[in-house]
Amino acid sequence: MNALIVGQGLAGTLLAYELIAKGITVTIVDRVDPLTSTKVAAGIILPVTGRRMVKTHLADQIIPYAVSHYRKLESLTEAVFFHEMPILEIFSSSKNRNDWYARSAENDLSGYAGAIKSKADIGECIRNDYGGIELLQSGYLDTNMFLEKMKWWLQQKCTVIADSFSLDDLKTVGNNMQWNETSYDKVVFCNGYHAATSNFFRYLPFIPAKGEIIDFAAPELPETHIINNGHFILPLGNGQFKAGATYSWTDLNTISTESALLELETALQKTISCPYKVTAQKAAVRPTVKDRRPLLGFHPVMKNIGIFNGLGTKGVMQGPYYASQMANLIADEKAVDDEVSVKRFESLFL
Repeated sequence: MNALIVGQGLAGTLLAYELIAKGITVTIVDRVDPLTSTKVAAGIILPVTGRRMVKTHLADQIIPYAVSHYRKLESLTEAVFFHEMPILEIFSSSKNRNDWYARSAENDLSGYAGAIKSKADIGECIRNDYGGIELLQSGYLDTNMFLEKMKWWLQQKCTVIADSFSLDDLKTVGNNMQWNETSYDKVVFCNGYHAATSNFFRYLPFIPAKGEIIDFAAPELPETHIINNGHFILPLGNGQFKAGATYSWTDLNTISTESALLELETALQKTISCPYKVTAQKAAVRPTVKDRRPLLGFHPVMKNIGIFNGLGTKGVMQGPYYASQMANLIADEKAVDDEVSVKRFESLFL
């Protein structure tokens, strides 16, 4: 079998690896945009949603799978791009603290809810009146290093083409699709929110969201935890941090805005009291979906045109698990979970 993958972000990279492992011949075409949702993302694995205190859907399956998978890819590439690190969830009020006390004792959070931290435990550099709680089985993927090292590995195993992809160049020839005079059994779109504009998948309920983050230096800020206080603060080492993120459903582009900078700095100043200096600001568009679930499967009519997309803000966490499902669908026609199958939206196409 011969497969063409459009896009080498998180989704395209993970799927390409899975297909190659199954012995499928893979070609990747990627136009190498400097700012994409994967490149800008913090790549955080968050096991429990803070304000609602709800465990991430399928956390017991997808988090161990993701960690194991990234460790395996690190071994293949002789690199380190996944970092396990606890999250410090800052309590917003005495009620929030009491709710966390009760919630952390429940069985379903066993292994995820760690130590309750007092204000004194946390220290003065992080503003907190009520303390916080450690969340375990968390961490982050250095997404830029991941893409760089995996691209190097993929170039040894398959064809990687740095070029724009035009639907006008894709043609049906017999039972296959042809692009650049090469025939493919399957074509899979992993090109983020751009898939929403394609003729094949325009019917899917994409709701692209622009997100902005800042990089900043703060030599006095502790680097032991990822901090979550409505916005995240991610330690990168050597006094460097990343903070975000914003959400906007207008002006879907990669241009940084003053309003986002103001929002992020306001949130930062509410969270830390030590000096800091913003060193960069970046923006990208997330391929989010109306029901906040990924999109896996094939077009209702064009059965060799597929999509693996819509991983959204939890992409690093759930990407490996669903990439395996998508590869099984392509190679062995094994059905994916109903809740992520594009079949759930077939009525919109019809």
